[in-house]
Amino acid sequence: MKSLLFVCILGVGMGASAFAAPKVVPDAAAVAATKAEFFAPTRVEALPAPKRAAWSAYLTHSRMLADAEQAQLGAESGGARPTRAPSTKDFKIKTNWEGDCYKTPEAAQLAKVMMSFQSPTGGWSKAVDYTQGPRAKGMAWTSQSSTFHYTATFDNRATTEQINFLNEFYAATGRVDVRTSIERGLDYVFAAQFPNGGWPQTFPVEGGYHDAITFNDNAITHILDLLRAISTGDPKWAWLDAPRKEKAGTALTLGVQCVLDSQVVQGGHKTVWCAQHDPLDLKPVAARIKEPASLSGGESVGIVRFLMGEPNPSPAIAASIEGALAWFEKVKIVGADGGTKWARFYDVETNTPLFFGADDGINYPTFEAMAAKNHVGYDYFVTLPLSLVEKDALKWRKRVEKKNG
Repeated sequence: MKSLLFVCILGVGMGASAFAAPKVVPDAAAVAATKAEFFAPTRVEALPAPKRAAWSAYLTHSRMLADAEQAQLGAESGGARPTRAPSTKDFKIKTNWEGDCYKTPEAAQLAKVMMSFQSPTGGWSKAVDYTQGPRAKGMAWTSQSSTFHYTATFDNRATTEQINFLNEFYAATGRVDVRTSIERGLDYVFAAQFPNGGWPQTFPVEGGYHDAITFNDNAITHILDLLRAISTGDPKWAWLDAPRKEKAGTALTLGVQCVLDSQVVQGGHKTVWCAQHDPLDLKPVAARIKEPASLSGGESVGIVRFLMGEPNPSPAIAASIEGALAWFEKVKIVGADGGTKWARFYDVETNTPLFFGADDGINYPTFEAMAAKNHVGYDYFVTLPLSLVEKDALKWRKRVEKKNG
């Protein structure tokens, strides 16, 4: 059996050219958008009384947890600068890990290291190299350059993927310490949920676009998938206590409602979602300078597929799905070769494809014009919606029609 541990081969960067290109100065407005303070006191105070109370309590709890993390790491490091966690690619459960794989020494070692990097709040960071052994005392929980950046996050499948791995490992071993770790992870998911049902990219919240309701990289749909598995009686979660199962069901209901409430409407017609939404007013917002407030031709696919997986779709869910499918049909780009694709970003009002430069944050009229002035290490076009509109939609409609008899 192949080892379950990762082997990460890091590429060696090329030396800087003697004729380096001039430094690009990013667009000031694009940079400012990445640093939006959604929870500025004036915004929270302007909320109606019940909402203001709920958000104030949430933010107070977040600050308390952040202070506790800092205090714990400060005590461990004795005031010295904490060392960074070892860095690698993001953790993902491999498809060939099943059954007896979770009973091997390799799996036990991975679980041991993974649990050592569980943050005090119960979540996990991303891009931590678990092959380097358990977390040392005084070491940050994150491999980022900033000590508390991404300490615990849902970005890049983090936290939900660790919970799912440990649940498989627990099923194979029945270890009490693993069960406790899973329970802490689920409690983190519950605590991180916004009062309106969304989730931030990182929790405790840390400012900027990380505080937005984050559909980017399917962060929220991964959370909702986990909650659905728990609350709909998946045998893998039969062991979980009744109070947490109930919390999962409540969180799922609230989360789905947030998804429905966040869907952008144009002229009375439902469209899709942005990769990030303002946590307070649910409007589309920007993230990095190349990721504008827009309609997402990419992340929206995962949201629609999640909604299609609802066992008993309500009329509201059905309307949401059909609205999104109609939008995908409306904005598809058919090439000269007959191939179909979609832009990653579309203008919220006009559905015009957007091409913001990764270096300068400027919106160019065409992909070619943007690529001529910026490095392109990003997908500005996607084909994910093709199977959604051509295959998934037909299967979903047939299933609903059969169910409704």
